[in-house]
Amino acid sequence: MQSAARAGADFSDDTIPTDKKNAEEWYRVDAIIQEVFQNTAQELAFVIEDNGSQFEFS
Repeated sequence: MQSAARAGADFSDDTIPTDKKNAEEWYRVDAIIQEVFQNTAQELAFVIEDNGSQFEFS
């Protein structure tokens, strides 16, 4: 979680990268992993679109 935050991942709640114990209790590990993957996909979509291609989530 902290590594993802240092790499620039954007989290909907700052608790996720800053407080591992509460993040795991409040969100569960699977929800945190899902958020990291969703945010990564969104960032990749921005890069793809900035380079003239189109990206669609399905």
